[in-house]
Amino acid sequence: RQLGETSLRQLQTSMTALQRNQTELATQLRFQSAGENPAGANEVMVLSTQLRKLEQYARNQAIADTRLRAEETALNDLQNFVVRAKELAMSVADSRQDGSRRFIVKAEVDEIFNAVIGILNQSQNGEFLFGGEQIATPPVTATPPGLGFVTSGATESIRLEVAPNAFVATGHPIT
Repeated sequence: RQLGETSLRQLQTSMTALQRNQTELATQLRFQSAGENPAGANEVMVLSTQLRKLEQYARNQAIADTRLRAEETALNDLQNFVVRAKELAMSVADSRQDGSRRFIVKAEVDEIFNAVIGILNQSQNGEFLFGGEQIATPPVTATPPGLGFVTSGATESIRLEVAPNAFVATGHPIT
């Protein structure tokens, strides 16, 4: 009788171990609750936190890359407009230019000015590229014709953490 009870206990222990192994295989988890392996559960929590941080860094890197590329394109466009405006200024610097030529140049300079305002107010995913920390406010507003523009007053760039304690500035302000 004692041999039968011992065999039965061993069989139950083996069945429990088999069931645990089947569960581990099916779920690909070594334990089902923190109580089964407190140290392992703590390690899982630490690793999960690290994984979430790495995923956030990757998202921030992608955002920074996209924004910086858009800023670079906008700055290149601005440079082209500045070059053209200089060319126009030089073309009418000669006092021998007649009024009609100056009027034509003024019209083109006005178009350049409006294009520059448009570039400075470009947005991406609802955030102004050059809005600094004021991403929801247009960075510049044109004033009455011939008087220029005013800025939103933003002074800080947006800093995205792309690795532990490593930041990339995006959303550079106009000022």
